[in-house]
Amino acid sequence: MISPRHIEKVLAGEGDDLVAVQSAWSVDLGDGDDGLFATDLVAFVVGGAGDDAVTVGSTYLAELGDGDDTFKACGYSAVYGGDGNDVMRLEGGGVALGGAGDDHIEVGGASGWLLGEDGDDTAVIAAPPDGSGAFRFDGGAGRDTVRIELGEAPSALDTLEIMHDVWQIAGNGGNGTIDPLGVTLANVERIEVFVGDALMIGFEVEPLA
Repeated sequence: MISPRHIEKVLAGEGDDLVAVQSAWSVDLGDGDDGLFATDLVAFVVGGAGDDAVTVGSTYLAELGDGDDTFKACGYSAVYGGDGNDVMRLEGGGVALGGAGDDHIEVGGASGWLLGEDGDDTAVIAAPPDGSGAFRFDGGAGRDTVRIELGEAPSALDTLEIMHDVWQIAGNGGNGTIDPLGVTLANVERIEVFVGDALMIGFEVEPLA
């Protein structure tokens, strides 16, 4: 189904479907390896079983369902991955729950709340180097990694504070806050801070006794 305008409701049904709209109130892709592309808001998305690929301007809630799904939103959005190894990109910030599986979650914008849940998850946080962002990643069960990406190098003083905070978090079971970056972590096993493509800090977390 392809429409250049707003659609109130789409029910795709079973099979491998492709839905392209400007915007919609709700899209239910049903079972199958489906695709959804929307330039603007799709208020509610249901992926169903299958390996779905969803790209929207933004959404109030996308439930991707079982399968190895991919999701991308340009504006602030909320997404639940469900079972499977999902890839979720929240370019404008938002909330992401990975569900069971080894998930990869990326977030930008001004704020994000990420929960990896079960599996070996990776979170990539594009944090403003001035600390104006507010991000939280809880890895949940499994061996989880957070990669914090800075577009430019912080000041020498902030760099020392970042290193101190990461060191403390690594010694506290992967729990704590990197104050200069506005990033709070819980239940992570590896912490990386990059400036561009260069690794500035990398720590393995010590398990608590």
